[in-house]
Amino acid sequence: MTNGAAPDPADTTLDDLGTPTPDTTETPSADPAARFRHLPEPVDPRTLVASIETEAAPDPDGGRDANTEWMLRHG
Repeated sequence: MTNGAAPDPADTTLDDLGTPTPDTTETPSADPAARFRHLPEPVDPRTLVASIETEAAPDPDGGRDANTEWMLRHG
């Protein structure tokens, strides 16, 4: 992984608790901030596509106005 790309999932192993741990065969750089010195190529937002279909979340109050009901009840 010397090109700065995302780690390959095949290089990740799971410990006893199932937590992903990076493969220890790769030696860390002397300067840990070196990988942040060069930014990746910019991505054009017009080319981005949603990968997961989403729906609007249901109204948690079920269409009722809790503040108005509280005011009418206790006002």
